[in-house]
Amino acid sequence: MRQVFVAGTGSTRFGKHPQTPIEALAVDAGAQALVQSGIARDRIGAVYLGNFISGPLNGKEVLAGLVAEQLGLSGIPCTKVEGACASGGIAFRHACLMVATGVCDAVLVVGVETMTHASTTDMTTALNCAMDNEYDGMSGLTFPGLFGLAWRSHARQYGTTREDIAAVVIKNKAHGLKNPLAQMGADLSLDQVCASAMIADPLQLFDCCPPSDGAAAVVVCAKDMLGDAQHQALIRVMASAQTSGSARVSQHPDLCTFEATVAAAQQAYQQSSLTARIWAWCRVVKAGAGRPKAALACKATL
Repeated sequence: MRQVFVAGTGSTRFGKHPQTPIEALAVDAGAQALVQSGIARDRIGAVYLGNFISGPLNGKEVLAGLVAEQLGLSGIPCTKVEGACASGGIAFRHACLMVATGVCDAVLVVGVETMTHASTTDMTTALNCAMDNEYDGMSGLTFPGLFGLAWRSHARQYGTTREDIAAVVIKNKAHGLKNPLAQMGADLSLDQVCASAMIADPLQLFDCCPPSDGAAAVVVCAKDMLGDAQHQALIRVMASAQTSGSARVSQHPDLCTFEATVAAAQQAYQQSSLTARIWAWCRVVKAGAGRPKAALACKATL
């Protein structure tokens, strides 16, 4: 099969866009990716759009066609892909397969969601469609409740503490300050995380992701479609794998892991010929003018 490359990317700012139609966000990100790719629109062979809850929250299930039409991409296959939180990743994989197999030379992929316009009740009901409500719904769990149970299970098995989880929150929010497209950035302390409102014990407010509106897009293509602008910064897709597991929470023997995710990672390593082995080298930088007394430089790679 052919090698697949990322030719262009685009993204809106993530946050609250309650007055912006969902397809408008997707068109914005998609147009950015097309322009950056330098690939003419008549060379785009297909559109894949990842989305989970545009039906219940927006009343629009034919988003791929709507977005393609507004981008001036007519007469080509347009497919909306739903796979809960993995919707965008699955759409990306299908696009890569279209290019790798030679069906298309270039494909546009968009992921989009809008949620902030909906009530908490409607949003929670929509998100709960990611579980088998006939079997798991009777438990009364929402996803914060489910992942609260996962945290308790992880703590029993590995001794995970409130401080361990807070460290991840603090790191993530600090990174958000450096990204102008991020929904939320903050310089949080451990005390602030621990003092935030309880959502589903032990999950607190800062542990939970907020509802969000936004879109992101990429153009993937064969190498011969890349113009001069991309030849010095090639981004090659080494692997993209998809597996499946039970949709029922009760059928997962361990809440601390997803067997499907483990299998997908193993397939991706096999496809790419990479391994999980990490090597690293470190050196001490000697003190000198303008330097601290000691500094450590490290490098790690797969």
